[in-house]
Amino acid sequence: MGHERPEKLCTRLEVRALFFGFVDAFNKGDLRRLDGLFAREPDFEWYSTQAPGERFNSEAKNRSSLIPYFAERHALGEHLAVRSFRKNAGSNFEYGLLRSAGDLQSTRYYGKGAAHCYLKRADTIFVWSMGRE
Repeated sequence: MGHERPEKLCTRLEVRALFFGFVDAFNKGDLRRLDGLFAREPDFEWYSTQAPGERFNSEAKNRSSLIPYFAERHALGEHLAVRSFRKNAGSNFEYGLLRSAGDLQSTRYYGKGAAHCYLKRADTIFVWSMGRE
């Protein structure tokens, strides 16, 4: 990629803190915190989800639309309730959520993600994908 990322192996606690920090910030509509939890370009890869609020393909990879997307979903009253969380190999994780909003009855979602952990700067999520179970 041509840029230096002083990364380290993510611990379970670091990945868990990122995951639960995201859920908390998302539910509160804390856009500043959400912006800090996700990697910047070129490290950001995608945030994808099924409808409502569908984000796939090029839109999922568009970091500049991510925070406006979160604001839109918060305005619709979207709420995430954690059902399960597990850190996998490296920086990967998987989770189960109940997702609800003004345009969505409480529905089970399953997802996977990945995080970057750093020596000298804040850890970030760079992949998030979720879909209905």
